[in-house]
Amino acid sequence: MDQDGAPVPGVMLNFCTDAACIPRKSDANGTVSFDGAPDVYHVQLIKAPEGYGFDPDFELYTDRTYGEWLLRIRKNGDAP
Repeated sequence: MDQDGAPVPGVMLNFCTDAACIPRKSDANGTVSFDGAPDVYHVQLIKAPEGYGFDPDFELYTDRTYGEWLLRIRKNGDAP
């Protein structure tokens, strides 16, 4: 979601293991679903839709069990 709490569709994330990366895109509700095999994944934000920016150094690592995360994508032109 953005800094105003609105969903951001079209955000691209990579879920990576040592063997492969699996890209996923957020839907109209700004939700990214991932159903890969249980593992530790290195998650990277790789693309935001036009009009939005993100920290290219963003990353997180999942546990072997899945959870939920809330990522904020900033509208361009807005102060951090």
